[in-house]
Amino acid sequence: MGSVGDVDTSKVGHPTREQYEALVARNHAEVLELQEQAQALMRPKQTKNKAHYDLRRRAGTSFEEGNLVWRTNHVLSDAIEGFSASLAPKRVGLFVVKAKLGAGVYALVDLSGIDAGNWHLSDLSHYVGDDDRES
Repeated sequence: MGSVGDVDTSKVGHPTREQYEALVARNHAEVLELQEQAQALMRPKQTKNKAHYDLRRRAGTSFEEGNLVWRTNHVLSDAIEGFSASLAPKRVGLFVVKAKLGAGVYALVDLSGIDAGNWHLSDLSHYVGDDDRES
């Protein structure tokens, strides 16, 4: 590369280090400002979405070992057998919570102590009534 006359052509069009750092700082400030604007525009929608989601949420529902629970009955219709799932009970049980396995997952046993599988919180509901087991 070289020079044409008294002008060094290798540096034509290249910013100095100070110009480059100033450009980067300005761009960084613009990006931060745009992020703040985007977050401000999203907040009302997020609040509305959260309120809508929380309408059907059972917040704070959990079970302890030994609690009696009902479980959702997951059955399918069977035309050959003449069985209609819509006529089956929606909940079955009673079951005893054997252990909490993780985030909302519980191990269940039936009243005779036979394993009833692992079930998510969304498939369980508290049994409300007399607890005959403790009397």
